[in-house]
Amino acid sequence: MKKLLVLLPLILLLSCGGGEGPSMRSIDYPIVVSADDGHFYHILGQEWRSADTGSTVIFGRIDVGPVHSTYRMFVRFPLTILAGSTINSATLVFEASSGVGSFATDIKLIDADNCGDINSFAADQSDMDFTGDEVSWTPDTWTGHEEYSSDDIATLLQAYIDRAGYLQGQYIGLLLTEGDAEDNEMRIAYAWDDATAAAPILRVIYTPIIGSLSVAVKKN
Repeated sequence: MKKLLVLLPLILLLSCGGGEGPSMRSIDYPIVVSADDGHFYHILGQEWRSADTGSTVIFGRIDVGPVHSTYRMFVRFPLTILAGSTINSATLVFEASSGVGSFATDIKLIDADNCGDINSFAADQSDMDFTGDEVSWTPDTWTGHEEYSSDDIATLLQAYIDRAGYLQGQYIGLLLTEGDAEDNEMRIAYAWDDATAAAPILRVIYTPIIGSLSVAVKKN
């Protein structure tokens, strides 16, 4: 008697309508711990610094008297979507503290299969590599305690889950730069340390992959 390993196709019945194929699904990924959101900031004439704690996270530029500061926001999220799935849409969702000025930020995909938290990078981001995939977003003016969503960043998520080294549960890392902001053009959102429910969210709509499983079949 032998055991023969054979491949049997298994359709993942993820659709709601009679097995005609997988339907789109929606999932929200929250910030998990304090160091999963934060910002890097540079005060003119000083070294870059990073902040993983505090009630807010910032991107843009702030000018207070002689002090000119540049801010870049960092976020990371653990994804559970199967490799090979199709990302239909994805947005970053923020609860606003405040935000003024019209400027475009660049949302950049960090080049890492499993992105570390903000403290794993040098404050000047000299060791932070990017894939080259990015989305330019010009946010509306923000009013405190209102919810705002970024432009679609599906291309960034698709590029991430298509990586050869991608596995479920690994962290995607994103950086929102100051872009073309001038002084006192910034967006300030509530962070995990202010209230976990108010922290940034990654909202994804995707179509699951139709997969196959390998099973052991006993043959005489």
